[in-house]
Amino acid sequence: MSDESQNDKVVFLSHSSRDRDRAIALKKLLDDRFGQAVEFFLSSDGQSLRLGKNWVAEISKALERAKLMFLFLSRNSWDSLWVHFEAGNVYGRGRVIPVCMPGFHVHELKPPLSLLQAFNLHAPAALGNLVEECNHEFKLKMPIAFKPEDFHTVFGLSEAEEETFFRQWTPYVTGIDIDGAVRSPIGQPLDIPLEMAKEYGAREPQFEPRIGLSVNGQNRQIDAPGGFLRQKFDGQQDGFETYTVTGRFSPLLFHIHADALNQWYVKQKHDRDLRLHIHLSDKVQMDYDFPAITAKLFGSPVRNLTAGRLLYAEIEFTLFQGAVVIMYRGKADALTLSNLLSTLFLRQVCRLKADQ
Repeated sequence: MSDESQNDKVVFLSHSSRDRDRAIALKKLLDDRFGQAVEFFLSSDGQSLRLGKNWVAEISKALERAKLMFLFLSRNSWDSLWVHFEAGNVYGRGRVIPVCMPGFHVHELKPPLSLLQAFNLHAPAALGNLVEECNHEFKLKMPIAFKPEDFHTVFGLSEAEEETFFRQWTPYVTGIDIDGAVRSPIGQPLDIPLEMAKEYGAREPQFEPRIGLSVNGQNRQIDAPGGFLRQKFDGQQDGFETYTVTGRFSPLLFHIHADALNQWYVKQKHDRDLRLHIHLSDKVQMDYDFPAITAKLFGSPVRNLTAGRLLYAEIEFTLFQGAVVIMYRGKADALTLSNLLSTLFLRQVCRLKADQ
């Protein structure tokens, strides 16, 4: 870009050379979104620095012109002296925002970077933060939503996504409910909260779940970080004691809850009919028309069953009131359910609303 045509809206993208490919992919997303409205300077993209130029002098000029810096941090760069130099050069004249890429977290930042407002770029929704900050800085109104495939183009299936049960879809899951009925032969009363507490203790001793007992001694509840489960005694019928089970869990810790639920389920020998409701954010639009759903899913791993039910990898499910409802049979595993959500999003059965 010539001096005469220089843009006064400059964002400096600081990064480690070892993160070059991801930084270039991020710059392309931003260039495509802002066009000529904002200049994004990236020293390793082959465009920001022209051949034959003194690269140190050119970087210095870009740092002086920058009103905003995104400091892309990873295991490769968080302690880089050069990255700290670039940040210090802009700080004072403009804003410096540390952006933690997959595999590196905000809570790992150390002073002085930990004193700055930072965010984790670990999921598709977080890409919108980059646009939002540019809009704020330069008084623009570019749309902030990105598609999940945009995120995957840059990062693939990241380490950070592996850490949560629903992986890249975790930002779009607001909660998981369980409900249904179970029964056990008379004389073999159930104590689901107690059994769940044993499973938690075997997997996450720090959970320290609390078990509550109702006045009549037959209704029980367990409270643990990120969720609760209730057991309500309904009575006796046809030689069985019947119970209603309800619970709600956070997606952030569902990898622990799901493991405990699965182990509890397979160990018990009672009859049960339980459902898991994976509630999606109000930012997500979902199809409910069954012919439209099956048309979009044609050729995918999802198969049609009867009465509006679908099958994916032995998981029977349906879509209802903003939730993916799973017929729970002790097989809630992260890979299967996150891949199911991937199929629903990529086939546009579930999609981000246009104004989000």
